[in-house]
Order: sequence, then structure tokens, then C-alpha cells
Amino acid sequence: MHRIILMTTLAVGLAACTKDTTTPDAGKEPAPDAVMEPAPDAVMEPEPDMAGPDQSDGSMTEVDASPVDAAEPAPPDMDASSSPDPTDGATPEADMATLPPSDGGEPVADGATPGDLDQGMPLPPAEDAGPPPEPLPPGECVGQAPDPDAPAPDPIPEDTCMNCVGAPTPTWRLEDFQPLSCGLGQTYGVDTFHGAPTLVALFNAGCGYCQGQCAKLEEMRIEFRLTGFDANLLAVNSASNLMYQDRLAAMCSIPLFQDTEEDLAMESMDGSVFDMYIYRPDGTLHVYLSGRGEIDTSLRVEAGYENVKAAIVSAAEGTPYEPPFPPVPEDDAGLPGFPPIPVVDAGADE
Repeated sequence: MHRIILMTTLAVGLAACTKDTTTPDAGKEPAPDAVMEPAPDAVMEPEPDMAGPDQSDGSMTEVDASPVDAAEPAPPDMDASSSPDPTDGATPEADMATLPPSDGGEPVADGATPGDLDQGMPLPPAEDAGPPPEPLPPGECVGQAPDPDAPAPDPIPEDTCMNCVGAPTPTWRLEDFQPLSCGLGQTYGVDTFHGAPTLVALFNAGCGYCQGQCAKLEEMRIEFRLTGFDANLLAVNSASNLMYQDRLAAMCSIPLFQDTEEDLAMESMDGSVFDMYIYRPDGTLHVYLSGRGEIDTSLRVEAGYENVKAAIVSAAEGTPYEPPFPPVPEDDAGLPGFPPIPVVDAGADE
């Protein structure tokens, strides 16, 4: 009997011990270390019935701020190679600054390079070139349409003085870049204009003075057309100012030829920027007007305009050239400060 009671007591005690170690009391709170913390990279999203962050009280849904998860994806088509370079973007201020030199040279003035000027002398300041030429009637162009089948001119001896009276027509062939010219995009020369007096001006398209000269030649062309006087007006742009063609073309409608480093047309004419050559209808040189000579050739003033026009008229008439405005002092010539270049007659006795 005592053995039965002892065994029953041990069984009840063992059951009580097992229950205390496996089942907590219903009202007991779990230990603090039993609370489940969110993972470091987890995002606490609102429950389905939540309206999201309340903007009125500043509360926000807690999100992880790690650099990887917080970074926004890169826009399409953007990578390291396509990132804009701040140095590539031009600004209005940069566009108004000094223009870049052509051919890598240092700018002298208005984009010209020292190679275009004798002894690196600076160009005269830019001047008001006036309004652009009036639009031509549809289908009309300026100048002569070149003959693609025309024979090449005979070569000229190297020792020929090309700025002397009676000199032959230069033999260069250059491309015409004037949009209003009958020879646009074609390569031809001065011999295309034989049959009428022809003026050939040597310009630097980046020079304000040359742009003004071109605008005044357009005015002279219109004057000749209205009076029925037949004459050709042409210009050659220096080899190192290819990038400024549009500036020259905007000032006139006369044929404009582009010199090149291979052709060196200006050099073959024994000339330089600002010079003018007036040829007779037969192609021989009637008058050479140096842009640095004693005779005023600045077309913006009456003296220079009339001097140049008189040279063209005398070439058509076959009469000796007499400038209506006599030579002026050296420091008041067309381009002040340049020494005059004497005109030598090719037929004069030495």
C-alpha cells in the first residue's frame, strides 16, 4: 500500500515539472530578447488598410537608407561615356567672345591670322558693313556660268610680274562658295569673265573691313546693273579663313572664290589681303590697287568708292586710269599706317 502511494506521488510531481518547462503562463509577457527585430535591409511597408505617410503630421514609412537600395536607377541611354562634359556646352558669352583662330594660328583681329598680313600687322577694326544684299528674283544668279569644257589657260612664266599693268589673267582654279553665284560649287577662274572689265578683290573673310568692302562692292554691282554698265566683280577669300565664308557671303552676291594652301592664288598674283586687280575685257591687267597704297580704296568713303569705280570704267573704255581723288598722305590712305607699294608698269623701260 505504501509502495502504491509513493509511486502515485512521484508520477504527479513528474507531470507538474514537465508542464512548467514547456508551456508558459497565459498572462506572462515574452522576454525582451524574444522580440523579432526587422532585418537590416528590410523595409517596413504599411498594412494593406493603411493610407501611407501622413503629410500633415510629417510621419513617414520607415525605409532602409543603405546606399545600394536608396540609389535611383540611371536614366535610359546614360552611362559614363555619355555623361555631358561641361566644357562641351557653349554659352552665349562664349559665342560672343573672340572667335577661334583658323588653322590653329593666334587670332590677330576678327579671327584673322598673322599669315594673312604682311609682317603680322593687325587688321583694321570691324565696321558697320550695312544690310545684307536684297534677295534676287527666283531663278536669277550673279556672275557667269563657267564652261566645264573650256580649255585650261596656258601656264605663266614664274618671273612674270602679276601686279604690273598688262599682266596676264591668273591661271588659278578655285571653288566658288557664293550661294547666289551662277558658278556655286564649281571650280573655275578669272578667264571665265573675259569680255567685260573684271575686278578681283582679295579678302580675309574674318575681317570686318573686308566684310564692309564686300558689302560696298554689292552696292557698286547694283549701280552698274541699273545703269546698264557691264562689269564683273569677284573676290577671293584667303586660304586660312575657310571657316568665315558665311560672313563674307552674307554681305554680297558677287562670286566668291576660296583660296587653298595648295593653290595659293593670292601669292600667285603677287598680292595680299585688301588688294584689288582690275582687268580689261581682253584679260590683261589694267590697274592694280594696293590696299596699302597711296590711292584711297576704302569703299565706305566717297574717295575710295569713286577711285575704284573709275578704274573699272577706264578698263572698259581702254583709257588710262586717272583717280578722281588724288593720292592722299600716307597716314590717311585706305588703310592707315601701311607703307605704300609703288605701281610698276610692266611695259616701262628699266
